Amino acid sequence: MSILGSAKDNIGLSGTAYNATEMKGFLEWTTSSYNRVAAVTRSINASQAGDIILYEMQTGGQNSNYVLAEYNNVVWDLTKAATDSGIIIIAAAGNGNENLDNSFYSAYNARGNSGAIVVGAGSDTSQHSRLSFSTYGSRVNVQGWGQNVLAAGYGSWAKYDNDNNRTYTLFNGTSSATPIVASAAILIQSFNFQQTGQYLSPSEMRNILISTGIPQGGNLTTKIGPLPNIKAAIEYLESSRTTLSSKTMTLSPLKVEIYPNPASNFISIRNSEDKEVNFEIFNMMGQLVSKGTILTDKKIDISNLPKGNYLIHSTDGQRRVVEKFIKQ
Repeated sequence: MSILGSAKDNIGLSGTAYNATEMKGFLEWTTSSYNRVAAVTRSINASQAGDIILYEMQTGGQNSNYVLAEYNNVVWDLTKAATDSGIIIIAAAGNGNENLDNSFYSAYNARGNSGAIVVGAGSDTSQHSRLSFSTYGSRVNVQGWGQNVLAAGYGSWAKYDNDNNRTYTLFNGTSSATPIVASAAILIQSFNFQQTGQYLSPSEMRNILISTGIPQGGNLTTKIGPLPNIKAAIEYLESSRTTLSSKTMTLSPLKVEIYPNPASNFISIRNSEDKEVNFEIFNMMGQLVSKGTILTDKKIDISNLPKGNYLIHSTDGQRRVVEKFIKQ
């Protein structure tokens, strides 16, 4: 959190995105138990299209070596549902020195791309080469510094006035690399929204981070991708703003309202254009549970759905909007 958004107040650190108006942490460990799926679900439920979620976590792969958390089927399903709804997810590749292109991971790769931006650990030198512990492969998109990243919290780098709240450490791993990339994404997203009133999609953000980044050096057969370059990304957005604006003007956004919300047996989709739309309803595991075509204000039967949170995708030709609703 300190790498992402420490206050710029001349005390201790200042995070890269120090003017972020809101940051929330959803912990896997609670006062009663450990539950990663619940933490991921809560983070997604608290987010909307354009928001950025940081996966500061890893899981065991081949021989229990660490790989990205979405190697777990349930986390992959949740991630795919979130990115399909426009939420950007930045995920640590893991510290297991694993090759995700190895045949051991063929079943994982066969699921397809979840839409998350996966981060490897690179050196803090101008070469930006992969650090030996970083998991790598074609699924890894970009890198951040995986060593010597100053952070607040436990550690022995410095402690001031014998105050545990003024303790600093040099942080390492894909766990230090990932908030660096997330910080870049926050600033790029903020700039684009200020200029255009539009949020970059997960795929647009990934493509910009890759295409404008500083290339990886060293052994390129162990791919972790480029280091994000915020200045170059913003210059790219500046140069393409006219094109982006013309595309935005060509097609006005589809605006819908889901009501009632929460709902028990029925929901309706209201759109300001009073026209027919296609819909798909997904549960928070990313599974399609209902689909069809409906006119504005007509009822959709959800009485057979279990209680919980759902995502509804409404489409009209090239236009798409994703909203959340609660079945109670």
